[in-house]
Amino acid sequence: MVAKKLVDRFMADKPKGGRGKKAPYNTKQMRVPQPLWTQVETLCDRYQEFIAAGGDPANPPFFLERAIVAPAAEQRYAQTTDSQLSTERTSKPSAEAKLSKHQQLWEELNPRQQTYLRLIFETDQQREASERGGDWRRSGTRPASQWRWIEYAEIFGVSTPFRMRIKEAGEVDPGTGSTFKALATRKLIEIRYPYDDLRWLDCKLTLQGRAVARAGLGLEAPKKAPKGQLKERQWAALVAAYVAGDGGVKKDENLNYGGFSWEWTWLRLRDYSGGGLIKERSGFVGGRYEHDLAITQFGRHFYRSNWQKYRELYPNVDALTPV
Repeated sequence: MVAKKLVDRFMADKPKGGRGKKAPYNTKQMRVPQPLWTQVETLCDRYQEFIAAGGDPANPPFFLERAIVAPAAEQRYAQTTDSQLSTERTSKPSAEAKLSKHQQLWEELNPRQQTYLRLIFETDQQREASERGGDWRRSGTRPASQWRWIEYAEIFGVSTPFRMRIKEAGEVDPGTGSTFKALATRKLIEIRYPYDDLRWLDCKLTLQGRAVARAGLGLEAPKKAPKGQLKERQWAALVAAYVAGDGGVKKDENLNYGGFSWEWTWLRLRDYSGGGLIKERSGFVGGRYEHDLAITQFGRHFYRSNWQKYRELYPNVDALTPV
């Protein structure tokens, strides 16, 4: 088996014969001890390099001293040689090797496909900002599975906003459907035809599509807030509770307290991991049973200690200077 490998390797590399060709040297089959295989292989390589460089096949120099080296050194040589060969083979795409997976996927798209993906991403991000503005988790807010679908259609000569953006980019033509399908095939978007009409198409970014778009546009994904950090609406609610003081925050006509969602804002403040920032109060006041929310002592301390931090983090929140 080793002898066969040796012959195959010897005959596989240049210079060699072939149909109608004959190598400028004779070969001989022999059995090679397995521990010496690497050294013998190296010896054959050196001879072939000598022939390829124009050397006389019948009068090669003495290679034996170069071939017989310490096993560790031979291994290092083999690794170095393989590394050099690998570098030579991949010298052309070496710059691409530095690209991330998502950057490579972006580079594989043609300019038209990149334009479509960019416009889909921009529309997606604008919708997210609109849908999640303010107290976006309040009751009645549409789930992302609905608003992330983007409509591409022309109705009675009027284009949907997304189709208008593609039209303004000069990319609306008979090949539009193929471009959408190409992006869907690469799992960058999902597409559907809600009305059995090929002229009306909805598309939605996949997680991978969003990552590829960000990579291609040089954008970073939003970082998750540190554990325990209040979101903007939660901080705004705590500000309202601090301002209300002992009077508490009353329920409004929408059955929310101060215009903030109970489930996604006040409840998070009440059950804050470091201790409740607000508390529920109930009882009869002036013959009426009332229920309100009031800031706790820990909430006051939290507000004073973190006011500067959140003032810089959420400058749009008008937070009263603590006293």
